[in-house]
Formats: sequence, C-alpha cells, structure tokens
Amino acid sequence: AGVGSVRVGRAMTPLWISIWEYEPWSNSAFNASLAAYQTGAYTSDGVFDTERGFADFSRISDGVFLDSEAVGGVRLGVATQVERPAPASRRAVSAALNVARGRVKAMASSERNRNGDRIHALAASYAFGRLTVMGSVARTRLLMREHEWVGVAAATYAWRTGTLRAGYGRNSASGHHKVGLGYVHPLSVRTGLYADVFREQAAGVIHGYAIGMTHTF
Repeated sequence: AGVGSVRVGRAMTPLWISIWEYEPWSNSAFNASLAAYQTGAYTSDGVFDTERGFADFSRISDGVFLDSEAVGGVRLGVATQVERPAPASRRAVSAALNVARGRVKAMASSERNRNGDRIHALAASYAFGRLTVMGSVARTRLLMREHEWVGVAAATYAWRTGTLRAGYGRNSASGHHKVGLGYVHPLSVRTGLYADVFREQAAGVIHGYAIGMTHTF
C-alpha cells in the first residue's frame, strides 16, 4: 500500500476538504445552507473578500499539501505555504484528522491563516439506515473581529429517489441563527433539482425559499 500523496500549488486546505461532509448542503453557502455556522467569519486566505464573492475563502496559494493513505479508517491531511505571502506576518498552516468506520464518520481540524486568525473544529455523523444525523462545532479566534463559537446540528433522510435535508446553525458571538429545510431530487449522478426554505435571524429576520438545478463538477 502507498503512504499517501503530495500536492503543490493552490488548493483547498484540509479543513475545507473535510468539513463539507457534515453539512446537508455540502457547505454551499446558498439558500438553506448552514455553511456560515460551520466556520463563522474565518477564511483560510485571511481576506474578507466580499468584492470577490469569497472566491478564495477555502484555499491557500503556494502551498504544499500532504495527504496520508487511510489506515484503519483514519486519514491525516496537512498543508502549509512554501513562502510567506507579503505583507503577511506568517505562513498559513492547516491539519485535519478524519475517521470513517462503518456508520460513523468524524473529523478534527486546526488551522491558522496568514494573518494569525485561528479555527479549531470538530464534526461527526452517524448513519441509521436511511437517516444520517450530523453536527459540527468550531471555535474561531480572529485578530480583527470578535472570537466566535459556531455550531450546526443537522440530518439527511433518503426518501424515495431523493434526499430530505434539515438543520439548525447558531453563532454565539453574534446571536445569529438559522433553520434550513430542503429536498434534492437527482436527475443523474451529478445533476439534481432542489427546493429549499429557510428562516434566519441576522441583522433582521430573513425568510426565503429557492427552487433550482444544481450540477457538480
């Protein structure tokens, strides 16, 4: 058996490669997704890049990424930057330990971006036949913003040919919280139709719904 792989360049950190599996909308951040309540205001690139639609929030550049083979259902991923990006004070570093054994999956991750912002995250899921329950909790320590505790409790249920999904997320620092409900119907392996409804308490109360098509690449 091999010992793992090494990648270089620009890519998602071990945190983001893992945490999407513990959110029913795959950390998409759209519609009923609870992605913001998995990681709060933390970004791996250290830039609050609203003008770019947060395009780089989950990636680091000039990185080295080490991914181990699974041993007894346990995998380790680590990453760092080869050079310190100017004018940053340090290199980004990230690590995630993943466990998959039978019906149980879990992850523990710790990461620091180039600004010195930090996040420590735990997540787990358990499959009861058609029903899968999942949750995550994270603590962020942000230099330029308030520290946060964020958490998600959620579930998916395989119903007929599609999947029902539901969840609740909360940010202890801001008091923001959100409930999301949805259903996705597959048209093929990569394409599906979805319907979502959600209610979020943020700056005000937001109610929303969405119907559309999704395609994964």
